Amino acid sequence: MSNSSTSWQLRLRATAFYLGLQPIVLLVPQWRNDPFSRHHFRQAAALFAVFVILTALFLVTAIALSYLLIHHRGIYEDFQVERYTLGSLRKLYLAWAVFWVFGLGLGLAGSQRDMPLLPRLSNRPALWKGSSAILLVGYGTLLALIPVARHGEMLAPASNTSGAVHVLFEDNDAFPRWFFQLAFYPLTRRGTTLWGDGSVVIQKFDRDSVRRAVAEAEFIYMGTHGTTKGLMLPDGWLAPSDLASMDINPALQFVYLSGCDSGQQRNGWLEVFAPAEVITYDRLSAVLEHAWWLWFRAPDVLSRLHEESNS
Repeated sequence: MSNSSTSWQLRLRATAFYLGLQPIVLLVPQWRNDPFSRHHFRQAAALFAVFVILTALFLVTAIALSYLLIHHRGIYEDFQVERYTLGSLRKLYLAWAVFWVFGLGLGLAGSQRDMPLLPRLSNRPALWKGSSAILLVGYGTLLALIPVARHGEMLAPASNTSGAVHVLFEDNDAFPRWFFQLAFYPLTRRGTTLWGDGSVVIQKFDRDSVRRAVAEAEFIYMGTHGTTKGLMLPDGWLAPSDLASMDINPALQFVYLSGCDSGQQRNGWLEVFAPAEVITYDRLSAVLEHAWWLWFRAPDVLSRLHEESNS
């Protein structure tokens, strides 16, 4: 039911709750002293709780899919598990977005109407506090990541194209560069510590960046898609035979190729990069296992390589 007498101050306050600012109530409790604000605070908290549940379900699904992809490829492909599970989750997120827009509209309209299915959730005090606390933690985490991403950019700016450590990535322009600065941060920091300022290069994966990397790097990470043909480039495929015409740094020690099934040509990669250590995958590979390796294995690999090169 819309109430034309509801002030715009209260309507904007209700809108702020749906936009993720309900934690302010923890700092300014009087914001929910009036019935209108209290109603929308509770509904926004309930909506956010549902979003958290969906996101937790997505993470569990991603882990389960990664396990199937690595260990049970037949099930993963034959039953199109990813298509059905992620497709269902997308529909749930879309349904959540419809509720969110509806709540936003009710707040702007000055209405205290209940949204369907939410009253039982919105009447739980533990939920209000819990969702607000999770939002505060999320905002705190994002604020903490800003200087980390900034430091990563300072260590390996986009203008840097020459160094001992080359990290090449392809994302089909789906993510901003700072996302990769965070993803590669432990590697970037360790590489800079060991080889000095300006020694880490983070560039898009293409023929030119590959040519520069193999000519001068001691460590190369190539993060891109792959098949039995090789690693996917913007203009085709990179196979071991393509590297035969490139100058390979004799001091190259380590190469990581993330592409799925590109390890079917493992002997060719070993031959062209010899005597460097090469990691390849002759199966489907998961984003999560590469992320784990980058954060928890790569820094130690860099330390070992630097120690070996200086012994």
